[in-house]
Amino acid sequence: MSAKKKEEEAAKKLEKKASLDAMSPEQKEAHLKAEADAEKHKKQQDKALKLLKKGSKNPLKKSSKGKKKKGRKSKQTAGLPPAPPGAQKKIGGGPP
Repeated sequence: MSAKKKEEEAAKKLEKKASLDAMSPEQKEAHLKAEADAEKHKKQQDKALKLLKKGSKNPLKKSSKGKKKKGRKSKQTAGLPPAPPGAQKKIGGGPP
């Protein structure tokens, strides 16, 4: 890094330490907890955006589950002609 950036970071750290030293223990604890929560939230946001950017691999965008069957029928049914309309027997209900 450049010397200017290092100086700026050092100055920010000193300011942060001075402000934390000026706070009461309860305020300091609340402030540090809020910072940790904000950092955790930012990481979760980044992860969600990363998932959304993946496009077709995105599990949130998939609407259908499983592999759909497309194309040819199985060999067993492909060679047989369709059954005639009266071939099926009706069970029960009719006169003997």
